Amino acid sequence: YQRRVHGGVCTYCFYGMAVACTIVLRNRGITPGYQAPLYPLFPVVFIAASCGLVAATFLETPRQSCAGIGFCLLGVPVHYAFSRYCSRSNPELQRLLPPL
Repeated sequence: YQRRVHGGVCTYCFYGMAVACTIVLRNRGITPGYQAPLYPLFPVVFIAASCGLVAATFLETPRQSCAGIGFCLLGVPVHYAFSRYCSRSNPELQRLLPPL
């Protein structure tokens, strides 16, 4: 049961962040090769649903949910180290990555 709680919190956090990234990338001028109907509506609804599922899990099992979020936050230093490495090796990526 605890593994499912950790996994569910992590999974829906990452799903929500992935969908949020599509909005950010489109605002930066990177467009995919397809058009989505009602573009900003569906991603915003999905992000809200992901946040709702994570919040409900926090209310039901706060200790296990905090452990899952803590596990997700362990990747933040790895992300910044990797993005710094990539931006140095490929200057074109600098416009895509957030400033450090």
